[in-house]
Amino acid sequence: MKTTSICACCVLAMSVLCCSGEDEAGCKGIYCGPQGYCEEVDGGWTCVCYEEYYTKIDGKCYGGQRICGEECEDDNLCISGWCYKPVGYEVGYCVERGCATNDSCSSCSHAKLPLCCVEYSSGYHACLGIVNGAECGAQDKVCGESCAGQLQSACMPGLNCLRLSDEDPDAFCARRCESDEDCADCGAANVCRAWYSILTFCQPG
Repeated sequence: MKTTSICACCVLAMSVLCCSGEDEAGCKGIYCGPQGYCEEVDGGWTCVCYEEYYTKIDGKCYGGQRICGEECEDDNLCISGWCYKPVGYEVGYCVERGCATNDSCSSCSHAKLPLCCVEYSSGYHACLGIVNGAECGAQDKVCGESCAGQLQSACMPGLNCLRLSDEDPDAFCARRCESDEDCADCGAANVCRAWYSILTFCQPG
């Protein structure tokens, strides 16, 4: 009897207040994709995509529009799903993952810097930039050694090339740490402290 009353109310009065629970109209249960939200409109609903995103499939919002080399502030702005930002940088660039050689990065036509295929984590590679005029590094620099010019391509996988800018002549390869003891084998970079008050790395004292 209760179900009959609710249905009758919906049909005769079309009242949102009367049509409650699972019969409620609007955005309830509507999924707009990972990059959007549902908004009620007259007669139904629509998916609204966040700024910098676009409607891609069946009116739902997916993925960013920015391609390899374009500037970004967030992973979701990039088609590849990764905005590479060196530690301390507010703006980075979209990168392509899965490269095999330095030559395979040449297709990234929007890059402002020359690109090298870099192993950023064990077995995982991406096209990352170096300074104009520099050559791709061999990723053989250990904690505390210079990565100036070659940037991340100089440092062994798992280390970060810390710098104040891409042209910083004092850029160095750094390891994450919790105490000075973790930096004992990092040469001059034997002090564990925060970089840009974000994460702690082994740094020169």
